[in-house]
Amino acid sequence: MILSYRVNCSVTIPHSETDDYDTPSHSYTLVKKTTSILERALTTRVTLISVTATTKLSHTITSIRPTESATLTLGLLIDPEQSRRLVDHGPPANHREAADAFRTFWGEKAELRRFKDGSILESVVWNCKTTEERYGIVKRTVRYVIARHLSAGVAGDIVFLTPSLLGMVSPPAEVRNTFVKMDRDAFVTLSEAFEAFVRHLKDLKDMPLAISSVVPVGEGFTYTSIYPPYAQNYSHISAQQAGSYYAPVHEAIIQLEGSGKWPDDLKAVQKVKIGFLLHIGRQLEASHSITTHVGLENSELDIANQGYLDVIYEQGYAFRLRIQHDPNHREAHLIERSLKNKALPHLARARFERVLKLYQDYFIRGLAHAQALHALRGRYYFLPHTVRLVKRWISAHMLSPQISSRAIELLVCYVFVHPYPFDSPASPEVGFLRTLKLLASWDWRKEPLIVDLDGSLNGAKYEEFGKFFEGVRKQDPGIAHASWSLYTNYDATGACWTRDRPGKVVAARLTALAKSSIKVVSKDSGSVKVQDLFSAR
Repeated sequence: MILSYRVNCSVTIPHSETDDYDTPSHSYTLVKKTTSILERALTTRVTLISVTATTKLSHTITSIRPTESATLTLGLLIDPEQSRRLVDHGPPANHREAADAFRTFWGEKAELRRFKDGSILESVVWNCKTTEERYGIVKRTVRYVIARHLSAGVAGDIVFLTPSLLGMVSPPAEVRNTFVKMDRDAFVTLSEAFEAFVRHLKDLKDMPLAISSVVPVGEGFTYTSIYPPYAQNYSHISAQQAGSYYAPVHEAIIQLEGSGKWPDDLKAVQKVKIGFLLHIGRQLEASHSITTHVGLENSELDIANQGYLDVIYEQGYAFRLRIQHDPNHREAHLIERSLKNKALPHLARARFERVLKLYQDYFIRGLAHAQALHALRGRYYFLPHTVRLVKRWISAHMLSPQISSRAIELLVCYVFVHPYPFDSPASPEVGFLRTLKLLASWDWRKEPLIVDLDGSLNGAKYEEFGKFFEGVRKQDPGIAHASWSLYTNYDATGACWTRDRPGKVVAARLTALAKSSIKVVSKDSGSVKVQDLFSAR
């Protein structure tokens, strides 16, 4: 049940509250009445309501029906968008009979409000300070109406079978102390800060080549970082002990306009790109309150991308830029041209293959992956929150260094775009539990996972991926590489994020952990301690 419904709860109603001898049983009365109450209270917040009750006690025809307490189990399919609304609108104030009925139903929660369009309506307002609190509106509604209309003393006894997990992706207090205080959503404020940063970049005047676009690819931009990307109070960070703060750097790709003046030598291309980064950094520092640093990477591969630019704003955000110097991926073509040389020595060939993979991960597949997540976030509101929970769970079991964050994101995407036999998850908790179920049941040794991110894959593609996977396993029966094969619209190899990690030992460990977690939740959902799922014991 916890995998199919979005909100699940159980509550025991005392017999004195439900005694009605004109119906077949107390359970029948409660189911009918509760369904009616929830339909009226939740309206469009839910798409399906399931109410079941314990079996009635048996008795002979000639005896008096025994009194009994009834335990109700509720299952709700919620609408991801409507479930988060803050206001329930009632009838206009001048519709006296309907307004009186609304106030009778909602009691002290009902109030008269004037709205921007001039209408004056009876309303119920759910005050929420954070995005996380809005997820709980349906649960608050259920508690309130059951206590008001069924039994006043049971509101605190309602047991929600799906544990609330969003607290697990809230940063610890010592980390929050380094954040700039704000009441707004951290992901939204990051996006606004990035838009201002892009304007600063495009306003630069003395540029040899114009910046055609700046593409955000970091986890903060795709809303999938474990902790919210709050702005940092750098003055506080300087006084903190190492390891007691979290200062994320948000990655983006600068795409330059095309030019035929770039050199054909790959080493020279990297040097010119570093020169561009230094030039951009100097101009930004001259025109804004910004600190910039050029960092070096891939030092052992002088033909791969060698540098990035870190841009740090006083307002508390840091961005990391890499340059894609040609919109047609000229750099990749130069690498591929070298690989076509049949006389290329084995070690040199391996080096060029590694460089090509790095380029594709940075500037082709990495961009495609980020763009796919942006598109899916518009279709599935709770996908990013689910990704954050799954990443937090893997991190809690100390396996995050062993698994690419993008591979984790693809696992969660699979749960949302291929939800059969259910509908797509409409809460982070259900999405998290279904991802655990996927990990527990997926036989990655014998089966690939094909994630159709945009619905464009056809049967021929599925067959092609299946045959390719069979060939991979025949060539590598010991599974030395690519324990997980994750095929997507942008990756026909199935291994761009999983070739080297997780290894088969880590993959098997993750399967065992997922099975154990599902077992804990299924055994006694009402008494599950959230910490138990996120414990490395």
